[in-house]
Amino acid sequence: PPNPPPPRSSKRSRAAEVHNLSEKRRRSRINEKLKALQTLIPNSNKTDKASMLDEAIEYLKQLQLQVQMLTVRNGLSSSHPGY
Repeated sequence: PPNPPPPRSSKRSRAAEVHNLSEKRRRSRINEKLKALQTLIPNSNKTDKASMLDEAIEYLKQLQLQVQMLTVRNGLSSSHPGY
C-alpha cells in the first residue's frame, strides 16, 4: 500500500523551517548590502543599522548639494568667461 501522508505537524514544521531559512538568507543579504554601503561612506563609524542609514542619507544629501553647486558654477562660468 502507498505511504500515508505525513502528519500535519510535520508539514507545518517543514514550512516553518523553509521560512526560517529564507528569512535568514534575507537578513544575511541585507547585512551584506549595509556593509557595502558603509564602505562607501567616508568616516562611517556607526554600527547600528538605523544610525548607519542616517549617515548614508546625510552623505547623499551632501553629494547632491555639491553636484548642484558645481552645476551652477559650471553653468555660470561657461556663460561668463573669466568668472
